Amino acid sequence: MVCLFPNFTLVMGPDCCITFLVDPQGVSKTRIRVDWLVPDTEQAKSPDHVESLVQFFDDLMQEDLQLLPLIQKRMGSLGYHRGQLCPKREMGVHLFQELLMQHLSHKTL
Repeated sequence: MVCLFPNFTLVMGPDCCITFLVDPQGVSKTRIRVDWLVPDTEQAKSPDHVESLVQFFDDLMQEDLQLLPLIQKRMGSLGYHRGQLCPKREMGVHLFQELLMQHLSHKTL
């Protein structure tokens, strides 16, 4: 997986490549464009193969799509207090936050 600040992600596998372009629409709404690329072979482009790839990834995304609205709602509650990021598991989140703050403040590292 490759993430390019501020809003592009590329996920590569042996039989496909998926791109994500994240477009925030407001404080609590985001539009995500997903494009699929497969090798230019009959087998890779076959409807059965493409459908199985899309179904597998859709199953993964459905988990996130069920959880994210709940997380967003809870973060907006009066009882929410942010905690520290886990240095071993959330390095990417930390880097993204640093890049975002740098961008918003127009500072360079």
